[in-house]
Amino acid sequence: MRKIVTFVFALSLIFLAMGCASAANAKASIKVIDLLGKGIAVSPTDPMVFMIAKVGIGTVEVSLAGEVTEMDVGVLKLDNDTYKLKAITHGEGSIEADVYLGDDEKGSMEIASVEKEDVVIWAGTLELDGTDYYLYILEASRPVKGSEIVDKVSDYCKDREDEPNCRDKVLNYCKNNPTDSRCVALFKKYCETHLDDARCREAIKEACEEDPTLAICDRLETRLSKFCEKHQRSAGCMEYCQNHPGECEVTTTVRKTTSSSTSTTAPATTTTTTTTTVSTTTTAPATTTTTPATTTTTVPATTDSTTTTTTTSTTTDSTTTTGGG
Repeated sequence: MRKIVTFVFALSLIFLAMGCASAANAKASIKVIDLLGKGIAVSPTDPMVFMIAKVGIGTVEVSLAGEVTEMDVGVLKLDNDTYKLKAITHGEGSIEADVYLGDDEKGSMEIASVEKEDVVIWAGTLELDGTDYYLYILEASRPVKGSEIVDKVSDYCKDREDEPNCRDKVLNYCKNNPTDSRCVALFKKYCETHLDDARCREAIKEACEEDPTLAICDRLETRLSKFCEKHQRSAGCMEYCQNHPGECEVTTTVRKTTSSSTSTTAPATTTTTTTTTVSTTTTAPATTTTTPATTTTTVPATTDSTTTTTTTSTTTDSTTTTGGG
């Protein structure tokens, strides 16, 4: 857990290092933790080509000279190399970002969350220096701290001053007793509309384990449903789609088959058969009968193809001799 906390704290340090707040008296704090976890980036063609991946993405709040600034920041560590994540875009359970090493853009990443056996997995793709990887990150368990509960309760009550649970007396009580059940209940109220925060997802998950009939539990299932609509073959979605067949879009895979047909036209053949009969006359007084040569010709078929003519000649020697009387 200490390593995880240190990693989260690094987000604040990275934010300061980005030049957004260079003064020594600037105060930075984590406003939102979008993702905190560890996993693997693996080649789609060779399972033995992979990198250990650690990811931290969140919103940092910096206070300087009375001005408060918020910015999305992120860090991606692959083996021994640490990258900054910029141009971070949040979706409903999805994150996209550009990957930088120093000031040089190296690629991009796109991941989405899905729950499998009570574990939240962020799966997607990473493109780095022209090479593609599959990226799998197991979201770390990050329970909310007492001091963070106070901040979130304050945020929740900013626009709800008329609610009995948001009176000054209650807020002051929560500052001194952040883990009191009433304060935790207010924190969970805040979380109902802030499921992009990992701490809220953890809190709501625990609440749904205690009471699955809570309305917020449907929100968590809706997030899963939206993911599984387009990723029904991914981890965690196959079982969900079996249990909710009407909520997963039916994907029909059409396999296109290209037929290559070669047509060969056999050339027409004209055969000319020539039969020649040679007569031989015997000097003896005899009667010589001569059979004339007969030629038979087959007329070629009419065709657009090249005509090859094969001529076969057959010669028959016929001799008829009639002896003298």
